[in-house]
Amino acid sequence: MEMIIEEAIELEGTGKVILKTSAGSFQNDHASVLLGYEKNRCGAIVDSIVGGDEVVLVDKYLRLHLKVRPGKTVSVEKKEFPLAKSISVRVPSTWSGSEGEHLLKVFLNERVVSESQQIPVFTLSGSIVNVEVLKTEPAGVVFVGETTAIKIESRSETAPQATGVTYRDIGGLSREIRRIRELVEFPLRSPETFAQLGIEAPRGVILYGPPGTGKTLIAKALSNEVGAKFYSIQGPEIVSALYGESEKHLRDIFNDARANAPAIITIDELDALAPKRDESKGEVERRLVATLLTLMDGLTELKGVVVIGTTNRVNSIDSALRRPGRFEHEIHIGVPDRAGRKQILEIHTRRMPLAEDVDLPYLAEKTVGFVGADMAALCREAGYTALRNAVPEEKLEEGEVSVDGLTITAQDFQTALNVVKPSAMREVMVQVSPNISWDQVGGLEEVKRIIIESIVFGIQKADAYKAAGIRPAKGLLLYGPPGTGKTLLAKAAANQCGANFIAVRGPELRSKWYGESEEKIRFIFAKAREVAPAIIFFDEIDALGAVRGRDVSGISDSLVNQLLTEMDGIETLENVFVIAATNAADLLDPALLRPGRFDLQVYIPLPDAGTREAIFKVHTARIPLDKTVNLPELARAADDFSGADIAEVCRLAALLALREKDFAEKGIVVGMQHFSQAIEDVKSTQKKLKPRSMGFKLSSEER
Repeated sequence: MEMIIEEAIELEGTGKVILKTSAGSFQNDHASVLLGYEKNRCGAIVDSIVGGDEVVLVDKYLRLHLKVRPGKTVSVEKKEFPLAKSISVRVPSTWSGSEGEHLLKVFLNERVVSESQQIPVFTLSGSIVNVEVLKTEPAGVVFVGETTAIKIESRSETAPQATGVTYRDIGGLSREIRRIRELVEFPLRSPETFAQLGIEAPRGVILYGPPGTGKTLIAKALSNEVGAKFYSIQGPEIVSALYGESEKHLRDIFNDARANAPAIITIDELDALAPKRDESKGEVERRLVATLLTLMDGLTELKGVVVIGTTNRVNSIDSALRRPGRFEHEIHIGVPDRAGRKQILEIHTRRMPLAEDVDLPYLAEKTVGFVGADMAALCREAGYTALRNAVPEEKLEEGEVSVDGLTITAQDFQTALNVVKPSAMREVMVQVSPNISWDQVGGLEEVKRIIIESIVFGIQKADAYKAAGIRPAKGLLLYGPPGTGKTLLAKAAANQCGANFIAVRGPELRSKWYGESEEKIRFIFAKAREVAPAIIFFDEIDALGAVRGRDVSGISDSLVNQLLTEMDGIETLENVFVIAATNAADLLDPALLRPGRFDLQVYIPLPDAGTREAIFKVHTARIPLDKTVNLPELARAADDFSGADIAEVCRLAALLALREKDFAEKGIVVGMQHFSQAIEDVKSTQKKLKPRSMGFKLSSEER
C-alpha cells in the first residue's frame, strides 16, 4: 500500500518506523516492512501502529537512504527478511578498537539493513559515527541477528564522508538555504532542464561569513538531501611539503567525485588553499591555486559535480577564482537574528529533558551575537551544569551516574550564559552587566528620553520608523564634564535594547604604524555590521575626531576621514548605532557633527539637587545606613558634584565606617558624620584640580 512519508525526531537512529494507518494488514507492532520510492528500497522494524491517515513516520537516515523528501508518497509492504549470515561495514579510519566493535554489535543487532545504507552509531563520548553497509550475505535487504558476523573495513582518506544532517537540522538560515537549493540542488536533480535551456549549471559557490554560522553544515545537508556523495577538503591540511603532493591529492579528490557523481566537494578555509597569488610568498600556494583553476575549468566535463568553498575571509581569495565559470556565486551566511536563534535553540534542545521554566524565546532574546556553534555550546554547557548540580563528585569518580528524572532548568541556562560568549564578538565585545539599567542612572530624564527614542526604539521599533518614512539617528554625541554618567548611559542603552556593545577608547586606536589605526576602525565597524544590532561606543572621541589640518603628521586627518567614511559612506549602517562621549567637544571636527553622522549632540550637565539626591539613592541602596542619614541634605551639601564624585562620597563614607569597626563584617552602620567627612575630602580634591569648561566654546580665561 502507499503512504505519505514524514520524519519523526523520536525515531532518530533507531531504524524503526511508526505506521499511522487503519489497515488491518499490519497485525502486530513489531512486524517488519519494506519501504520503496522509485528504484530505492530499504527495510525497517515497525515500532508501533496508530490510527491515522496512511502516514509512515521514519528517521532522517531511512528517508535519506530512500532519497525522498518529506510529504512524498512511498510504498509500504509487510515483509519478513532473511537472517544475515554476515555483513561488511565501513567505519572511519580513526574509529577502531574493542569499544567500536561492541557498539557496532549493539546498534546493528535486531535491525534491518541493506547495501549502501548509512547507520548512525552513538559513541560513549556523545558523538555520532556513520557506518556504511558495504555488502550483505545473502544480498539484498536482511535482518541482523545475534549470529550475524560483522566484518569491519576502515574508511580510506579519500572515501566520501557521509553524515545524517538535513535541512531540518539547520535553523535561522531559511533564506540562505533557499538560495543555495536554487543554485546547487536544482541543477543536480534536474540537469536536463539546464540542457534544454542551453545554459550551464553553476560549478562553484562560495559561502562566507563568521566562523560557526553553519557554512559546512549547509553543504553536508545539501549533499544528503540531493543524495550526492560528499567530499570534504580542509584547506590547511591538504598543503604538503613534498613537491607535487598537494596538487596530486587535489586531483585525486576531483577524480573520485567524477566517478561517484552526483557529488559535492566542500573546501573548508578556501582562503588558506587559494590565497591571492600576488600576496602569497610560498610557491606551494601558487601551484595549488593554478591546479584548482584548472580543475574548476574542467568541471564542464564533470557533470553532476559542484564545488562549495567556505571562508570567513572572502577578500583574501585569489580573484581568478571569483569569476563566472568558477566560483560564480557568493552567499553570505551571517549571524542569525532573534527568530533564527529561537529555531536553532529548538533544534539543539529537542532531545534535552527541559524543565517547564525554560523559556526559549527569552533565551533567544538574550543571545544577541551568538552563531549556531555558540548556541550548541550554550545548550551543551547547560546540560553539563545540570549534571554537575545533580551528580556529586564522588559518584562521578566511582562511575555511579544515573540521570533518571534529571531536567535542565532555566537557571542552568542562565549559568551557561555566564560561561559561553558570542564567538563572533570575542575580539571586540565588552560584556555589559545585566544589572545596568535606567534605574542605575540617577536623574537625566530628558537625556534618557532622547536615547530611548533614537537608539533603543531604533532597534526595537524599526518598523515604526519605516512606517513614518524616516530613519533612526545614526550617531549620538554625549558631551559634558567628567563623571556625569556618559559611559553609564551608553551601557544602559545597550542593555535595554539587547544589542551587542563594542567599547572603543580613542587613544587605544592610535598606532605608530602607518594605516594601522584606520584598519582598526574598519575592523570595528565590519564586526558591528556582522553582529548587528550593535552599539559602538567611542570613549574620548576627541582623541580620534580632532579638527583636521592641525596635525602636521596627517595621522589625525586620516583617522577622521576613515570615521566619516564608515559612518556615512557608501556602505550603510543597518542596525548599528554609534554613541560617542567627550569632555572636549570643541576639539571635534565639524564634519562629524552634521546630520547623518552624529545627528544628536546632548550636553550632560552636572546634576542639580534633585538629580544628586537620585544618584545618592542609587549608590546607597546596598549600604547599611543609619536612620539619621538625610539624602536631601547630602544632595544640598554636594553642590557641583558629578555622579562620579557622589559615588566616591558613598564609597569613602562606607570606608570610614569600616575603619571604625576595624573592618569587622558585622555591626557596620554608615551615619551622617561619615558622609560629611567624605564630602569634605572630595571637595578638597576638587580644589586641587580646576576642570576645563566643557562645550563647543572656551571661556575667556582658557583661550
